[in-house]
Amino acid sequence: MMPAFRRVVLGALILLSLTACSRKEDVLSREEQLEYELASSLQAALAYDEVCNKSEYVIGRNANLLGNLQMVPARAFIASANNHHGDDLDALSEKMLTLFVMTKDDMTAQLQKDGCQSKTADKAAHALAFFVTTPPEKAYAMTDDKLRELGITPAPRNPDLK
Repeated sequence: MMPAFRRVVLGALILLSLTACSRKEDVLSREEQLEYELASSLQAALAYDEVCNKSEYVIGRNANLLGNLQMVPARAFIASANNHHGDDLDALSEKMLTLFVMTKDDMTAQLQKDGCQSKTADKAAHALAFFVTTPPEKAYAMTDDKLRELGITPAPRNPDLK
């Protein structure tokens, strides 16, 4: 059986591939997959903080977490916009927001079901530790490094992005 954390991330990627692209022939690029895996990990971290820490880091306004909350979804949006020129950017943004909320809600439900000592919680706790201790500029650079390591070239910039 697939671990719950991976099930949530995989579900998010499948949902995104079905909803974020407006044309049947569009699929998620490897760049988008990496960015959405990171965004799903961030949503899992937020769910863990909410369920298991009573939102300690969000309420405490942890600077790294708040910075990563801005950077990670922005990277995911830019990757999608760059990979799908001509798509409606507002609609893409709405679909992504819906996806992120659903991913967090799914992880919240899983943590409430399995508890804060489960394997699911352990992975989400590690994700939270990463986002709380890693400055957004370092997380950004690490993501760029991972793209290079995997041989992934980011898509050309979408001219509609300003």
